[in-house]
Amino acid sequence: MEKSKLILFLILSFNYQIIAQVNSTRAFYGKSIIARAIDNNDDQALKEALAFTYKNLTENMKDVEYELIFNKNESFFKAVEKLEMNNNYNLAVIWEEGGALVYTNRKEIIKQKEEEDKLYLIYSCVEDYNWKLEKETKQIGKYLCYKATTIKKMKNSKGEFKKLVEAWYAPEIPFSFGPAGYVGLPGLILELKIADITLFLTKLEFNPKKKVSIKKLEKGKRISEEDYEKMINDNAMNFFFNEN
Repeated sequence: MEKSKLILFLILSFNYQIIAQVNSTRAFYGKSIIARAIDNNDDQALKEALAFTYKNLTENMKDVEYELIFNKNESFFKAVEKLEMNNNYNLAVIWEEGGALVYTNRKEIIKQKEEEDKLYLIYSCVEDYNWKLEKETKQIGKYLCYKATTIKKMKNSKGEFKKLVEAWYAPEIPFSFGPAGYVGLPGLILELKIADITLFLTKLEFNPKKKVSIKKLEKGKRISEEDYEKMINDNAMNFFFNEN
Protein backbone atom coordinates (compact mmCIF):
# COMPACT_ATOMS: atom_id res chain seq x y z
CA MET A 1 0.00 0.00 0.00
CA GLU A 2 1.32 3.45 -0.91
CA LYS A 3 2.49 5.55 2.04
CA SER A 4 -0.08 8.34 1.43
CA LYS A 5 -2.94 5.83 1.19
CA LEU A 6 -1.73 4.08 4.35
CA ILE A 7 -1.68 7.37 6.27
CA LEU A 8 -5.21 8.21 5.04
CA PHE A 9 -6.40 4.72 6.02
CA LEU A 10 -4.96 5.09 9.53
CA ILE A 11 -6.53 8.56 9.96
CA LEU A 12 -9.95 7.33 8.83
CA SER A 13 -9.68 4.25 11.06
CA PHE A 14 -8.87 6.44 14.06
CA ASN A 15 -11.80 8.76 13.27
CA TYR A 16 -14.19 5.84 12.89
CA GLN A 17 -13.18 4.56 16.33
CA ILE A 18 -13.98 7.98 17.81
CA ILE A 19 -17.25 8.35 15.88
CA ALA A 20 -18.32 4.85 16.97
CA GLN A 21 -18.57 6.24 20.51
CA VAL A 22 -20.91 9.05 19.42
CA ASN A 23 -24.54 8.59 20.46
CA SER A 24 -25.93 11.79 18.99
CA THR A 25 -24.76 14.92 17.20
CA ARG A 26 -26.03 18.44 16.64
CA ALA A 27 -24.98 20.20 13.46
CA PHE A 28 -25.79 23.84 12.71
CA TYR A 29 -26.04 25.34 9.24
CA GLY A 30 -26.09 28.87 7.89
CA LYS A 31 -27.60 30.00 4.59
CA SER A 32 -26.53 32.28 1.76
CA ILE A 33 -27.87 33.32 -1.63
CA ILE A 34 -26.36 34.39 -4.93
CA ALA A 35 -28.66 36.76 -6.80
CA ARG A 36 -29.86 35.44 -10.12
CA ALA A 37 -28.92 37.43 -13.19
CA ILE A 38 -31.61 39.85 -14.29
CA ASP A 39 -32.38 39.70 -18.00
CA ASN A 40 -31.89 43.00 -19.78
CA ASN A 41 -35.12 42.32 -21.61
CA ASP A 42 -37.13 42.40 -18.39
CA ASP A 43 -39.13 45.53 -17.82
CA GLN A 44 -37.91 48.07 -15.28
CA ALA A 45 -40.61 47.29 -12.71
CA LEU A 46 -39.66 43.59 -12.71
CA LYS A 47 -35.96 44.41 -12.40
CA GLU A 48 -36.61 46.63 -9.41
CA ALA A 49 -38.84 44.01 -7.77
CA LEU A 50 -36.22 41.28 -8.22
CA ALA A 51 -33.42 43.51 -6.96
CA PHE A 52 -35.49 44.44 -3.89
CA THR A 53 -36.32 40.79 -3.17
CA TYR A 54 -32.70 39.66 -3.38
CA LYS A 55 -31.54 42.58 -1.24
CA ASN A 56 -33.97 41.59 1.53
CA LEU A 57 -33.10 37.91 1.24
CA THR A 58 -29.35 38.61 1.37
CA GLU A 59 -29.69 40.80 4.46
CA ASN A 60 -31.98 38.42 6.36
CA MET A 61 -30.16 35.20 5.48
CA LYS A 62 -27.19 36.37 7.53
CA ASP A 63 -29.27 35.55 10.64
CA VAL A 64 -30.90 32.34 9.40
CA GLU A 65 -29.78 29.17 11.19
CA TYR A 66 -30.83 25.55 10.95
CA GLU A 67 -30.24 22.61 13.27
CA LEU A 68 -29.71 18.99 12.27
CA ILE A 69 -29.87 16.40 15.04
CA PHE A 70 -28.77 12.90 14.12
CA ASN A 71 -27.50 9.56 15.37
CA LYS A 72 -26.50 6.40 13.55
CA ASN A 73 -30.01 5.65 12.29
CA GLU A 74 -32.11 8.81 11.96
CA SER A 75 -32.09 12.60 11.81
CA PHE A 76 -34.29 15.64 12.39
CA PHE A 77 -33.89 19.01 10.65
CA LYS A 78 -35.52 22.34 11.53
CA ALA A 79 -35.01 26.10 11.45
CA VAL A 80 -33.78 27.64 14.69
CA GLU A 81 -36.37 30.06 16.02
CA LYS A 82 -35.23 33.63 16.62
CA LEU A 83 -36.65 36.20 19.03
CA GLU A 84 -37.03 38.89 16.38
CA MET A 85 -38.82 37.58 13.30
CA ASN A 86 -40.57 39.46 10.51
CA ASN A 87 -41.96 38.65 7.08
CA ASN A 88 -38.61 39.20 5.34
CA TYR A 89 -36.84 36.92 7.82
CA ASN A 90 -39.53 34.24 7.45
CA LEU A 91 -39.17 34.42 3.67
CA ALA A 92 -35.41 33.92 4.00
CA VAL A 93 -36.01 30.86 6.21
CA ILE A 94 -38.45 29.12 3.87
CA TRP A 95 -36.75 30.11 0.60
CA GLU A 96 -35.53 26.97 -1.19
CA GLU A 97 -35.86 23.93 1.07
CA GLY A 98 -35.98 25.64 4.44
CA GLY A 99 -39.64 25.77 5.40
CA ALA A 100 -40.27 22.24 6.62
CA LEU A 101 -39.57 20.02 9.57
CA VAL A 102 -37.75 17.01 8.16
CA TYR A 103 -37.32 13.54 9.62
CA THR A 104 -35.14 10.96 7.89
CA ASN A 105 -33.90 7.46 8.51
CA ARG A 106 -31.99 5.06 6.29
CA LYS A 107 -34.98 4.43 4.02
CA GLU A 108 -37.45 7.32 4.04
CA ILE A 109 -37.72 11.09 4.19
CA ILE A 110 -40.73 12.74 5.84
CA LYS A 111 -41.32 16.49 5.52
CA GLN A 112 -44.01 18.25 7.53
CA LYS A 113 -45.43 21.35 5.83
CA GLU A 114 -48.48 23.53 6.28
CA GLU A 115 -50.68 24.53 3.34
CA GLU A 116 -53.88 26.54 3.78
CA ASP A 117 -53.95 25.83 7.53
CA LYS A 118 -53.59 22.07 7.01
CA LEU A 119 -50.59 19.95 7.96
CA TYR A 120 -49.16 17.46 5.48
CA LEU A 121 -46.60 14.69 5.84
CA ILE A 122 -44.75 14.46 2.53
CA TYR A 123 -43.10 11.08 1.99
CA SER A 124 -40.22 10.19 -0.31
CA CYS A 125 -37.46 7.55 -0.43
CA VAL A 126 -33.74 7.99 0.19
CA GLU A 127 -33.07 6.09 -3.04
CA ASP A 128 -34.94 8.76 -5.05
CA TYR A 129 -31.93 11.11 -4.88
CA ASN A 130 -29.83 8.92 -7.18
CA TRP A 131 -26.56 10.61 -6.19
CA LYS A 132 -23.61 10.71 -8.56
CA LEU A 133 -20.33 10.54 -6.64
CA GLU A 134 -17.63 12.75 -8.14
CA LYS A 135 -13.82 12.62 -7.76
CA GLU A 136 -13.53 16.34 -6.99
CA THR A 137 -12.54 17.24 -3.41
CA LYS A 138 -12.15 20.34 -1.27
CA GLN A 139 -11.31 21.16 2.31
CA ILE A 140 -14.13 22.44 4.52
CA GLY A 141 -12.73 23.34 7.92
CA LYS A 142 -10.64 20.37 9.02
CA TYR A 143 -12.53 17.87 6.89
CA LEU A 144 -11.67 16.63 3.42
CA CYS A 145 -14.94 16.62 1.50
CA TYR A 146 -16.03 14.92 -1.69
CA LYS A 147 -18.50 16.22 -4.23
CA ALA A 148 -21.78 14.52 -5.14
CA THR A 149 -24.51 15.74 -7.48
CA THR A 150 -28.11 14.93 -8.28
CA ILE A 151 -30.95 16.49 -10.22
CA LYS A 152 -34.09 17.75 -8.52
CA LYS A 153 -37.12 17.66 -10.81
CA MET A 154 -40.02 20.02 -10.24
CA LYS A 155 -43.31 20.46 -12.08
CA ASN A 156 -45.67 23.39 -12.34
CA SER A 157 -48.21 24.74 -14.81
CA LYS A 158 -45.41 25.68 -17.24
CA GLY A 159 -43.89 22.22 -17.37
CA GLU A 160 -41.02 20.31 -15.75
CA PHE A 161 -37.92 22.05 -14.42
CA LYS A 162 -34.61 20.61 -13.30
CA LYS A 163 -32.28 21.96 -10.62
CA LEU A 164 -28.73 20.83 -10.07
CA VAL A 165 -28.07 19.88 -6.44
CA GLU A 166 -24.43 19.87 -5.34
CA ALA A 167 -23.37 18.32 -2.04
CA TRP A 168 -20.00 18.16 -0.29
CA TYR A 169 -19.79 15.30 2.20
CA ALA A 170 -17.12 14.24 4.70
CA PRO A 171 -16.34 10.49 4.86
CA GLU A 172 -14.53 11.18 8.15
CA ILE A 173 -17.99 11.76 9.67
CA PRO A 174 -19.65 8.49 8.58
CA PHE A 175 -23.29 9.49 9.04
CA SER A 176 -25.37 9.53 5.86
CA PHE A 177 -27.41 12.63 6.73
CA GLY A 178 -27.51 16.28 5.73
CA PRO A 179 -29.60 19.45 5.81
CA ALA A 180 -33.15 19.76 4.40
CA GLY A 181 -33.61 16.00 4.07
CA TYR A 182 -30.75 15.47 1.62
CA VAL A 183 -29.34 12.13 2.74
CA GLY A 184 -27.86 8.89 1.47
CA LEU A 185 -24.19 9.80 0.98
CA PRO A 186 -21.22 8.02 2.63
CA GLY A 187 -20.61 10.89 5.04
CA LEU A 188 -22.24 13.93 6.60
CA ILE A 189 -23.10 16.71 4.13
CA LEU A 190 -21.21 19.83 5.22
CA GLU A 191 -22.28 22.01 2.30
CA LEU A 192 -25.33 21.84 0.05
CA LYS A 193 -26.04 24.02 -2.96
CA ILE A 194 -29.47 24.10 -4.61
CA ALA A 195 -29.75 26.57 -7.48
CA ASP A 196 -28.76 29.94 -5.96
CA ILE A 197 -28.97 28.81 -2.31
CA THR A 198 -26.14 27.33 -0.22
CA LEU A 199 -26.52 25.68 3.18
CA PHE A 200 -23.17 25.46 4.97
CA LEU A 201 -22.04 23.88 8.24
CA THR A 202 -21.16 26.35 11.01
CA LYS A 203 -20.81 24.11 14.07
CA LEU A 204 -20.71 20.45 15.13
CA GLU A 205 -21.44 19.13 18.63
CA PHE A 206 -20.69 15.43 19.18
CA ASN A 207 -22.49 13.96 22.20
CA PRO A 208 -23.89 17.41 23.18
CA LYS A 209 -24.44 18.18 26.87
CA LYS A 210 -27.98 19.26 26.07
CA LYS A 211 -30.10 16.13 25.81
CA VAL A 212 -31.48 15.67 22.30
CA SER A 213 -34.17 13.33 21.05
CA ILE A 214 -35.41 12.48 17.59
CA LYS A 215 -39.10 11.80 17.08
CA LYS A 216 -40.67 10.61 13.86
CA LEU A 217 -43.12 13.12 12.43
CA GLU A 218 -46.65 11.75 12.68
CA LYS A 219 -49.05 14.71 12.67
CA GLY A 220 -50.52 15.57 9.27
CA LYS A 221 -52.14 14.05 6.20
CA ARG A 222 -49.86 11.61 4.42
CA ILE A 223 -49.10 12.52 0.80
CA SER A 224 -46.40 11.79 -1.78
CA GLU A 225 -44.02 14.54 -2.87
CA GLU A 226 -45.39 14.44 -6.41
CA ASP A 227 -49.00 14.79 -5.23
CA TYR A 228 -48.03 17.60 -2.85
CA GLU A 229 -46.36 19.59 -5.63
CA LYS A 230 -49.44 19.08 -7.83
CA MET A 231 -51.67 20.35 -5.03
CA ILE A 232 -49.49 23.44 -4.53
CA ASN A 233 -49.57 24.20 -8.25
CA ASP A 234 -53.34 23.72 -8.42
CA ASN A 235 -53.83 26.03 -5.42
CA ALA A 236 -51.62 28.67 -7.02
CA MET A 237 -53.54 28.49 -10.30
CA ASN A 238 -56.89 28.72 -8.48
CA PHE A 239 -55.66 31.74 -6.55
CA PHE A 240 -54.46 33.43 -9.75
CA PHE A 241 -57.72 32.93 -11.65
CA ASN A 242 -59.88 33.86 -8.66
CA GLU A 243 -57.92 37.09 -8.29
CA ASN A 244 -58.53 37.93 -11.93
